[in-house]
Amino acid sequence: MDGGIDVPSLGQACDRLVELLERSVSKAVRQPLMGVQGELRHRDRQESSGRGDVDLRHMRSVPPRAPDDRADHTGRPARMVLPVFSAGIVPFRRRDVLEMLVAHPGGPLWANRHEGSWSIIKGMVEPGENPYDAARREFEEETGWRAPVGAVLELGEVIQRSGKRVVAWAIEADYDPETLAGDTVTMPWRGRLLTFPEIDVVRWAAPDEARMLLNPAQRAFVDRLLAW
Repeated sequence: MDGGIDVPSLGQACDRLVELLERSVSKAVRQPLMGVQGELRHRDRQESSGRGDVDLRHMRSVPPRAPDDRADHTGRPARMVLPVFSAGIVPFRRRDVLEMLVAHPGGPLWANRHEGSWSIIKGMVEPGENPYDAARREFEEETGWRAPVGAVLELGEVIQRSGKRVVAWAIEADYDPETLAGDTVTMPWRGRLLTFPEIDVVRWAAPDEARMLLNPAQRAFVDRLLAW
């Protein structure tokens, strides 16, 4: 890579940016905050409806880790560390082969990244929130579409290189990628405020293409979907 950029470090920085963008209270009103990568917080979430056919009684959100009672180098107690936990919906459809909907994140850090940089449509699970409910809410906020309904296939959980845990469900549905109209993000970038969509494009991908495009950890979702 020109400019002497270390590729693994750039990948980790991009993963961190996505975590910060997802770490939110709402996506209707956003204010850029000062700090690492312009972490965003937003309010007034709209509640999504419908749960499909899945039994959710056993699903619980992940509680925060216990505070670390060790002191840092200043003598102050270490702060509580919250686990990074996201949940997503994977729409799929049947053509000549099975196809699944994958998404490319918006923003300058991702503009020139392709293979291994796409994702399922997902977002942060808030404290106390049911992960499946969070997946449906994030789907609607990030696409502008109603979350799919129907038989729900559990795809389990993966852990990305950054340490983020991602859990997913697949539901058969069909959407027109040209009608994508999800939320936007505003953050400081090179001395100015930049507004961009959280997802800039979605694509129907056959299994081989989906494996190529997706974050390496998320490629397991392709195989699990095919195994159903």
